[in-house]
Amino acid sequence: MPFPKELQKAGKSQKDFEEKRKAFENAGKASEENDIYLGLYEDLIDECKDYQELEEGYSNMAQFLDQLGKESFEFQQKARQARLLGFESEGISKVRIISAECCDSCSEYDGRVIELKKALLNLPMPSSLCGASMSSEFCWSKANYQRVEDSASVSKNPPPATEFIPDPPTLEKDPKGKQSDAETSGTSRGFRDYLLPLFLFICGIAFLPFSWISCVFLVLWSLPFVPPLWNRLILKIPDLSGVWIRYSTGLLGIPLALLILLLPMLLDQRSPQNTRVALPDYEVLAMKDQSNPGRSSLLVRIYAPDARSARERARVAMQAAKQIQQTELREDPRHPEYQHVSVVLEALQKKSGVSLPLAKAEYAPDGLGSTGAIKNAKQNQWTWNVSSSSIAYDPSNPPTYREFEKSLKPFQKR
Repeated sequence: MPFPKELQKAGKSQKDFEEKRKAFENAGKASEENDIYLGLYEDLIDECKDYQELEEGYSNMAQFLDQLGKESFEFQQKARQARLLGFESEGISKVRIISAECCDSCSEYDGRVIELKKALLNLPMPSSLCGASMSSEFCWSKANYQRVEDSASVSKNPPPATEFIPDPPTLEKDPKGKQSDAETSGTSRGFRDYLLPLFLFICGIAFLPFSWISCVFLVLWSLPFVPPLWNRLILKIPDLSGVWIRYSTGLLGIPLALLILLLPMLLDQRSPQNTRVALPDYEVLAMKDQSNPGRSSLLVRIYAPDARSARERARVAMQAAKQIQQTELREDPRHPEYQHVSVVLEALQKKSGVSLPLAKAEYAPDGLGSTGAIKNAKQNQWTWNVSSSSIAYDPSNPPTYREFEKSLKPFQKR
């Protein structure tokens, strides 16, 4: 049979299998494959340092025996005893029976609350009358115990005691000869349980130079995983019990803190200034200096075939007017910049001939319009004077100049 996954997860390998085989042969024991696997399971149980590991070890061994078609009821009992002893080491005084998914005989007692001491004394679950099974014909009970608050009321009709109750499992003694039961187990496991909140707290401090929000979030996230607070939380939400659930839930805070750190960057990339659509390119067809003694002015004709809507045409003409005013210089060294630039967006790519305007944009950076200070009326004082058209040019039936001029509508004047 393949190497059991439970042994692999616990760190056992084919090398351990071969070493156990040699040890069996040297001791004159049976060296069948299944016997060696059982020996490795027994080693895991001997190596357990707390009751939670002990419960898992006996459960895995019971499951392995059941898969082999052998009786495993005693090891199921020891797994439940280890669970109850673990509760006892945490100061729990009452437990609830969870047996809804078991057989009819066991499910009758689902939800009953009993004192933990009586549960250890009578061990009603798994019941010797249980009719549930898994891989073999022998009993495989799904009933278990769940911690409850001390304020929970004890049920009046507790389930009967099991006919045969094995001796409770014990943990190895430490080097000083003290038993690693409730006190020692609680100390060793408590130290390890503090590693998770400590790790989260340190990660939170590490986020401080980058995002104080992520730092505060992760520091606060670490608090519920402090063992005393976590034990209280389990009493409220029993589904949170289990080492893997605790660690996976705790470590989930790190990607959440990263998300808080990166979210502003992601939103900034999606902001309007970064998603602005680029305007169509334009080609300068001709320029003509129309300056007079009181005002420097430049007339520019451009062509932009990809600008089709009135808004696009107006914006292309405005962009061209602003860019040309900033880059095109006059021959007069005293006043090199043009005070007024007029851009006409043409329908045809012709450098001469009749103008067919799709848009006109006049730009006066000084706000004095096209005439400057000669006519000081407010209607002549503007920075932008823009008109545009959405007329379509059809070469087979081209509109006349008058039709182009009439199609121009005011777009902006300010």
